[in-house]
Amino acid sequence: MAHFLRAAFAIASLSSSAIAQAPPNGWEAYQFGMSIQQVQAVPNSSWDKLQEDQDGWGGTDGYSLKSLTPVTMNGRSAEFTVYFDATGHLNEFEFKRQLPANGCEAAFKVELRQLEHAYGTFVPSMVNSTHSAVRNAPGGKSKYVAITETRDEPIQQFLAERRQQGRFLNVSADQDKAACNVDIWLELDR
Repeated sequence: MAHFLRAAFAIASLSSSAIAQAPPNGWEAYQFGMSIQQVQAVPNSSWDKLQEDQDGWGGTDGYSLKSLTPVTMNGRSAEFTVYFDATGHLNEFEFKRQLPANGCEAAFKVELRQLEHAYGTFVPSMVNSTHSAVRNAPGGKSKYVAITETRDEPIQQFLAERRQQGRFLNVSADQDKAACNVDIWLELDR
């Protein structure tokens, strides 16, 4: 009987953990698959002009709308852009912040820790670079990659991703001597 109760408790714990970490179907009032008109009609939203994104061969790859007002993501202000496929259906979200250059990796780790708490463990992305190192995120199970390259100036990148049930969640930070750009992407896998 004790084994049965422990097994039932373990199954209940796993299922509640899986529910808490289910991949998002969107963000706040915005859901994957919404039309351009449905996104523009969300209350208290205002958008820049619809942009047509080219596919490189003269055709339309999709569309994008940038919010005219910042949104709050993980408790901090961010620029917000939504992307649509060629048929005009919402398939990507981007949250972007520009921070001072110093402390970029620390800012990245804060974002990663909050996203891991909400959605589960992240893994490194783009590890194939010869200038990359996989690092453990403190306070969790996630790992990320740190890439250092020198072009005209030294650039550092920090990258982690989570893929689950057709959803892709990516967090990255790019640091040069002028700034740290933190990006969070939520998109449908293609």
